[in-house]
Order: sequence, then structure tokens, then C-alpha cells
Amino acid sequence: MLAVVMSFAACKKTDEEAPQIGEVRINGALAGEHVHIDAGETMTLSIAVSDNEGLSQLKIDIHANNDGHSHEGHSHGGGGAEGQWEELVIVDFSDNPTSQVVERSFSVPQTIRGEWHLGLRVVDQAGNESPERIIELDIDNDLIPMIDVESVNGQSPSGEVEVAPGAMIAMVGTVTDASGLDELHIKVKLENGTVIYDEEVELGGVNAYDLSGANFMLPDHQGAHHGELHVEAKNINGLKSEREIELHFED
Repeated sequence: MLAVVMSFAACKKTDEEAPQIGEVRINGALAGEHVHIDAGETMTLSIAVSDNEGLSQLKIDIHANNDGHSHEGHSHGGGGAEGQWEELVIVDFSDNPTSQVVERSFSVPQTIRGEWHLGLRVVDQAGNESPERIIELDIDNDLIPMIDVESVNGQSPSGEVEVAPGAMIAMVGTVTDASGLDELHIKVKLENGTVIYDEEVELGGVNAYDLSGANFMLPDHQGAHHGELHVEAKNINGLKSEREIELHFED
């Protein structure tokens, strides 16, 4: 009977200790909560992870912070992200070490700017997960045009802009680029995907353009309640940036 009890107790013993994410370095520098990265450069990560019994996996997740979403109850703002960049890498530890330093390199696209999240989470061989560690990547970019829309019809472009049918779309702001602007593309798209306004403005290499010069009358919104105003700028090097603004059509 004693042997049976001891055997049962041994079977019930499990690893309940979560693995840990230790020192994280980005391009050799110790990473805090915020890290500035230049678009177009290589970002090299060095991530120290450990566990009391054995590691199984490390997850590396890079995604835009353009909606101010939170991770495990912690809000990280949401100042906006221009362009597309997503990475999801799973590193498997086949020999289940108790400690490891993982190095991975990523090419930061030349076409992005703004706030991104670098998410790290490690799992041990018993299935325990570490708390997710989030590092905010502030992507600086002098390679693509800067679109600064201060207001649309006197309203902040950060929220949904109320627009009356047939009204003028009046933008206040500027588009700038040190290398020279080639083209401005203005488009209004309805919620069903229909494009009701599409105009290109040749800019001829100027370094700055006043957006009030691209104001226009809104065509018939065809009964739709919502739409998007797209402002896209291209420089003489062919690199683009885009600003998307939500529209609500008043009845």
C-alpha cells in the first residue's frame, strides 16, 4: 500500500513554474519598453530565455500598433502605423535546454513609419507560458513622404469625419518629402468597395504641398453610410506613403 501511495504522489508531481524572458538586446543595445528603429535597416534581436526544467518554444511576433490595442491589460497607446509589416517566428528548442540566447535578424521595410509591437513569449516543455513581453518599436522614416492631415472639414482625422452628401471635402495639412514629391493620389471608397472619387495630382518634384490645393466636391455616396478617404503620396524615388481617414455620410 505504501508503494502505491508513493507512486501516485510521484505521478502527481508536475512542473508548474513558468519560463522566463531575460535580457533582450536590439542591435546590441539593451532594450527598454520603447526602441527607435530606422526604416530600411536590419534589426537584430538577442533574446535570453530560461526555465527550471526545459524550454520548448519561443514566439516572436511583430505587428502594427495602429489601433491602440492592449496586451494582457496593458495599453500601449496607438499613435498610428503607416505601411505593412508583420513577422511571426516560432523557435523550437529540440533538446529542451534550461537556458538559451536566441538571435534573429529582420529587415525593416523601407515603406513603413510609426508604432509597431514586438511581442515575445516563451513556453517550457510542460506547457507553461511566460507572461508576454511587449516592446514598442518606433519606426522612423525619412525615405517616404510625410502626410500631415491636420483636419478634414474642420474635424480631427483621428476619428470618423462627418460629411454631408455633396459637400466639399476640405483638407488642412501638408505633404512633405526631402527628395521631392512626384504625385498625390486622392481617393474616396465606399464601405462596399466602390470608388466614387479618384484623382491624381502631379507635383513635379516639389518638397512640400499644401493639401488645400486638393480639396474637392464629394460625389453621390449612393446611399452608403460609411467610406474612406485615402491620401497617397509618391516621391521621385517611387516610394509611397498613405493616410486613411474614416468618413461617415450624414443623411
